[in-house]
Amino acid sequence: MKPQITDIQSVLSAKEFKRFGNFLRSPFFNIEERFIRVYDILEDKNATLETIAERFFGSKSFTGELRFRKLVSEFMKIFSRFLSELEYEKDEYRQRIMLIKQYSARNLKEAYNREANRAESAIDTGGIKDEEYYRKMLELYSLRYQAEGFNYSSWESDLSFKVDEHLNKYFADMKMFLYQRFQSMEYIYIQDKKIEKTFLEIINSYIVENKEKLIAEHSDIYLRYLMYLMIANPSQQSITDEYLNLINSFEGTSNINCRTYYEDLMNYYTLLVNSGKREFENNIIHLAEIMDNRNYFKENIAPNEYKIIIEAAIGAKNFNWAEEFAEKNKDYLIHKYRQSIYSVCMAKINFLKNDFRKARAYSSQVVYDDFMYYLEAKLIECRILYCEKNISELLMVIETSKKYLNTHREIGSQHKESYSFFLNFLKKLSSIYESKLASKDVNFEIRKLEDEINSCKGLLYGIQWLEKNLDELK
Repeated sequence: MKPQITDIQSVLSAKEFKRFGNFLRSPFFNIEERFIRVYDILEDKNATLETIAERFFGSKSFTGELRFRKLVSEFMKIFSRFLSELEYEKDEYRQRIMLIKQYSARNLKEAYNREANRAESAIDTGGIKDEEYYRKMLELYSLRYQAEGFNYSSWESDLSFKVDEHLNKYFADMKMFLYQRFQSMEYIYIQDKKIEKTFLEIINSYIVENKEKLIAEHSDIYLRYLMYLMIANPSQQSITDEYLNLINSFEGTSNINCRTYYEDLMNYYTLLVNSGKREFENNIIHLAEIMDNRNYFKENIAPNEYKIIIEAAIGAKNFNWAEEFAEKNKDYLIHKYRQSIYSVCMAKINFLKNDFRKARAYSSQVVYDDFMYYLEAKLIECRILYCEKNISELLMVIETSKKYLNTHREIGSQHKESYSFFLNFLKKLSSIYESKLASKDVNFEIRKLEDEINSCKGLLYGIQWLEKNLDELK
């Protein structure tokens, strides 16, 4: 949704809003005094559309007037330009490309050649060659090819060969990335069909034929190829071994960012665990130990990565290891509410250890505004209440959790669906429990709920716990 004129103060920081004023006062960007007047009105944080209209056009004006709507529209175009400038000034590569275009258009050949060489050197800095490197090199040489044309003095030095080289690498690298995304979708959402992977055989042949060169000079492409093979053939340990050995060989060099590939491998193991292959939980733990020994987590650790590792240890019933990891790495979490993430993970560990008192103590430390983790703390409380067979209290918490879920649009659709299913199924499970307690025949209801759970396994939170408690009612 596009920002409204009255949103500008909240969209920008105080420093950025001040810079926007300087931007409007610069004759290079704006030559109309009226827009500066609008900015001055917006300095009042409580300004509304009505107050802008009245202060600009007079007390009898209103927001529906054509002149007012035109003023706002033109002002917002300048605001959009300002946002683009903020992004542009951070992008040195884009600035170089624009400068090269200007030198070329003005036939400043010496300056053009100097800047083109500088741009290539800047792209090469660091030694890491990934899809961003290939995309930039492709763009640079495509621009140079258009500007310089055919090399009549030496066809072998024609820039079209450079364009072709970088196009091949970019195409292969991005395609391997997309194939992995498609594989993940097949595992999670559409187990009964395959997504078409165009050019797969051609790219496969290209990688096999150029294996040694790719490993030495373009390892990102080959590592993504190995990841594709791993997902397609999870039982072939030799592929995983080759992947790990290759990453290890690059440790301490600038050729690749090894941590990125360890994280890719962790996501791969998580994919297998989520598809029912729970024996790979120990692989996640082992991989986390490797990364921990290399101090990767002391740089930082993403919330999702932190949770994946702890969930794997919980699934493997290695609760002590999970607690130690959670405690050791909580301060390295990259998150505004890092305490909430730590607390909800510790709550879950202690819940599964049947220490409900500790689980509740940790859950109470989760911040209400941290909607994802607050809701997860509520789901843990729901499970505790069911275990305590406090059904009346449980039903109230289920309803308040549903309300919280529905009123927080920030929660992604996948999580919302997963949590909604769990709450609905838990409510039905509680109903079956009460019916059984009243000596009623519940076999039909149990089979019906089993079928419902099985129909959405790929999306469901707490599935093992639900199935276990449902089995106990048989």
